[in-house]
Amino acid sequence: MANQNIEELWDAISYLINNNKKFASDLEIMTVGNIHNEVIETIDKKGLSTYLNKINYVPHREAVELMQNASSLLFIIPKVKDNKGIITGKLFDYLAASTPIIGIGPPDSDAANILKNARAGEMINPNDEFGSKKRFGELYYLWESSRLQEAIPNKANIKKATANTDKDLTTTFLVSFELGGFL
Repeated sequence: MANQNIEELWDAISYLINNNKKFASDLEIMTVGNIHNEVIETIDKKGLSTYLNKINYVPHREAVELMQNASSLLFIIPKVKDNKGIITGKLFDYLAASTPIIGIGPPDSDAANILKNARAGEMINPNDEFGSKKRFGELYYLWESSRLQEAIPNKANIKKATANTDKDLTTTFLVSFELGGFL
């Protein structure tokens, strides 16, 4: 979806690549499923297309494996009116994958509260390029020092955070940031 094209996010990744050669050599941006052309165009415009690995539709079982094997997962709340109440099925897939999450969306949203209460990360305002740099930098540091497990959500916290959720579940696009080429 075009309303999930977060230029500040791509700017943050571009900055990290230009200022950290090791990060640049370790980064793979993997997209799975249909990605809006505007997102692909922005990735290209920001000089990130060489890091992009586009995968078309895969069965859910395979998507879950990709999520579990990724170093981090990008979760974006669409930039639409009244988006603070959006909770997608993808969020629950990501939490169940036990993979660190990079959340982009309203910091005071329902999804942000779930991430916070599950201790799975925080929601970064889409306009906060510094916040995106910080989250990527933190996860990369943990990955590089073989401590990425410190950013993995705890199952008990996830269960508690999602126990009273009765929102309609919709879909969002999956972007897996694979640091170090595990896939």
